[in-house]
Amino acid sequence: MGLLAWLLLPSRVDTEHLYAAYNVPDLYPSKEIALVNEGLIHRGIEGSLDFHQLRLDGLDAYETRDWDRTISLLSAYLEQAVPDSEETSNEIKMIYLYIGVAWLEKSDPNRAIDAFLSAEAGITDLTNYRMVRELVQWQLALAYLKNDEISESRNVLRKLNDAEHPLIQTQAKKLLNELK
Repeated sequence: MGLLAWLLLPSRVDTEHLYAAYNVPDLYPSKEIALVNEGLIHRGIEGSLDFHQLRLDGLDAYETRDWDRTISLLSAYLEQAVPDSEETSNEIKMIYLYIGVAWLEKSDPNRAIDAFLSAEAGITDLTNYRMVRELVQWQLALAYLKNDEISESRNVLRKLNDAEHPLIQTQAKKLLNELK
């Protein structure tokens, strides 16, 4: 009877195990990604040096895995940032990636998903920010997985079949196969 039930019942995907196996540090966004254009002066990002320091301090907190501080500082930065061009808008929205990773590490996938969706929708310049968007999508797929939203995770992973980032492409294909 048990064998018959095992054969007939759909197998339950161990999402927690898969999340742990695929949440690899090699695919965490590094602080340097957000600081690529650090030397540029963005007219649309108004504020004092204290404002500018919010982003730097938030990214430092991210690097030291101080998730509460990361969320607090980078959220304060986003509240004050005003984009004046597509470039500054893309850079500002990219900060949601770091906030999302922090929420995911704090085991709050719902808030992580919200942050990743904000980042994904906000990054429109795919010429310069495609790899960042792929990192966002990878983290979004993991957040859906952690939240037991397997079909949503699959949908995002399918978008990564032709990713430029070779590790993301490889990992996305492997994870997608495991979710079938």
